[in-house]
Amino acid sequence: MSFSTINSVFFQDVTQYTNLAGSTLLFYDYLLTLDDEIEFIWKKSWSIGKILFIISRYYSLIATVVISNMALFQSLTESVSIQYSHWQAWSGLISCMIVEVILQMRLYALYFLDKKILTLMVVSFIISSGSTASVLVMMYKSGPSTLHNPQVSFCSPDLAIYCYAVWIPRLAFETFLCILALIRGYQFANKETCNPESMLPSGKHLMKVLIRDFLQLGLNLLLELGPFWEFEKLQKIVVLRYHYR
Repeated sequence: MSFSTINSVFFQDVTQYTNLAGSTLLFYDYLLTLDDEIEFIWKKSWSIGKILFIISRYYSLIATVVISNMALFQSLTESVSIQYSHWQAWSGLISCMIVEVILQMRLYALYFLDKKILTLMVVSFIISSGSTASVLVMMYKSGPSTLHNPQVSFCSPDLAIYCYAVWIPRLAFETFLCILALIRGYQFANKETCNPESMLPSGKHLMKVLIRDFLQLGLNLLLELGPFWEFEKLQKIVVLRYHYR
C-alpha cells in the first residue's frame, strides 16, 4: 500500500472517529436540553428566531445520523460518494450560517437594536460566508480520486493543500461576535441595574457565561486540532498499522 493511500486511509479513520465523538456530544446535548426546548421553544408563538432554531437543531441531527452511518454503506458508486462529499461540506457551511444568524439576532437585541452594530455584523457575515463558499468551490474544483485496494475502497476528494482555509473565515467571524458579546457584557457589568424586575441580564452573570463559553470554544478547538499537531508521529503509527493488516 502506497504512502499516499495510507495517508488517505488515516484521515478517513480520523474523520470517522471525530464524527462519532461529535455525534455523541450532539445527542447528549439534545437530551439535556429537550425539556427546555419544549418549554421555551415549542410552547411559544412562531417567529423567525424559532424557525431558525428548529432548522438548525433538527437539520444538524439528521445530517449527523446520515454522516455517522455512511461507513456502513460499502457499495456506493463513485458519483454518489462525491455527491455525498459535496452535500456534507455545504451542509456544514449552511448549518454554521444559521447558527451565526441566531447569534447576530441575540447580539442585535443586546445592543438595543443598534443599526451600526447590525450593519457591521451583516457585512462581516456576508464576507466570511462568501470567503468560505469560495474556498469550498476551489477545493472541489479538481474533482475526486478513488482509492482501490483489496483491503480499502472509498472515494477521496483530491483536495488542495489550502483546504484548511475553509475554517478561517468562520473562526474569524465567530471570534468577532464573541468580542462584541464580551464588550456588551463588560458594559452591563459596569452599569449593573438595581431593579430586580428589570428584563436586562445581570452584567456579572452575563460576563461569566460569555467567558465560560469562550473558554469552552478554545478547549474544543485545542482537542480537535491537537492530534494533527502530532501528525508526523501519528503517520508512523499508521504506516505500521496498515502494513500488518
